[in-house]
Amino acid sequence: MDMGSAVARFIQAISANLKLEFVELSNVPMPGIEPLLAITNIPTLKNLTVDLNRLLSSDGLLDFVKALRETSIDKLILRHVRELSYAILDALAELPFLLAFCIRASHPSYSVTHVSNEGLQQILRKSSSLTEALFNHPW
Repeated sequence: MDMGSAVARFIQAISANLKLEFVELSNVPMPGIEPLLAITNIPTLKNLTVDLNRLLSSDGLLDFVKALRETSIDKLILRHVRELSYAILDALAELPFLLAFCIRASHPSYSVTHVSNEGLQQILRKSSSLTEALFNHPW
């Protein structure tokens, strides 16, 4: 049994009978995307903070953000983001209930796609619900 599957099963088990609205995952070993996708199955989730696995690819993060469309999440904090792309920001803008998000990278050597101010403004305008966006990284 790999660690990602174990964490995913744990998340599914605790969320099955509870009405969780807030989840924070920090210092949890997440060797793959399975635990993140398990979080998206929590129907009552409103507020999520996740320390992302530094090995999570841009495609993995994009898949996770797209899966959040099925939730009613209104606040999202992603820490230790390794890669940021227009596609990820676009997917965030499509979350129907998202009011606030924060994207934090903790190391300047992470491979971050440079996003222009114009492109960022266009994507943020796309959201019909977003009222706060915080980017914390020396990009």
